[in-house]
Amino acid sequence: MRQGFNFIAVWVLSLCAAPLASAANRLVTLGGPVTEIVYALGHGDEVIATDQSSTYPAAAAELPQVGYIRAISAEGVLAQEPDLILATDDLGPPAAAEQLAQGGVELVQIPTPRDRETLYAAIRAVAEVLGEEANAAEMIKGISQDFAEAAKIGNGHEAPRVVFLLAHFGGGRAAGRGTMGDGMLQLAGGQNVFGDFEGYKQVSEEAVLQENPDFVLVGVMPGMEDASRDRLLATVNLPTLAELPVEVVPLEISYYLSFGPRAGKAARDMAEMLYETSDTE
Repeated sequence: MRQGFNFIAVWVLSLCAAPLASAANRLVTLGGPVTEIVYALGHGDEVIATDQSSTYPAAAAELPQVGYIRAISAEGVLAQEPDLILATDDLGPPAAAEQLAQGGVELVQIPTPRDRETLYAAIRAVAEVLGEEANAAEMIKGISQDFAEAAKIGNGHEAPRVVFLLAHFGGGRAAGRGTMGDGMLQLAGGQNVFGDFEGYKQVSEEAVLQENPDFVLVGVMPGMEDASRDRLLATVNLPTLAELPVEVVPLEISYYLSFGPRAGKAARDMAEMLYETSDTE
């Protein structure tokens, strides 16, 4: 069912962009990347509500929230009386997404960015709706420069072996191929030791130890950035690693995994962390 209405947004953008941009002044944005892009393109003052994944910028986090991107309240969205709903295509649950698609308000879904190319596509898609194509081109140019700088940091070095784990939704889930964690690792020049499977998957201590990683990166929610090494490893169900000489680093997911306009800087920061830490060992 989900694929049955996703095409509405992706394929008719070129037909409806100008009318939407001129008519909409009450936007609901669902999905952190979309919210960040809308604000970065200068339309933040039109946003009236967001979802729980939209934690940046601070102004967005202060708006009414209508659930989490994969657990949206359709009634809550429609109660805001928006002119336009902009969402990533992981909008859910399917029943709520379908209700929004049939709710009498224009719903535009943007493919969820997970790497360089899908990020650029998302920026262009949102910009087309808002009539901000020129600003989007400049934004992409700046992000591309940051990605290029990130790539230079690891030049001449062997790529560090990295495990990227999430510390929420049941700790110990490793980022595999096709995830935002994997996409950011590639841009930062790290080698994802669990790139042989797709999506997020629960992994055991034995599996992590067998891969002999240089880094264990733990994606954390805001407020856990300063968590101790032992606490991080306990959170992701890997307490044994506390005795091993492996770097354990907390990474705030709304920055490193948002894949919005800040993704270039996030990749550069991750590359500096991976390679500068390696150089000091």
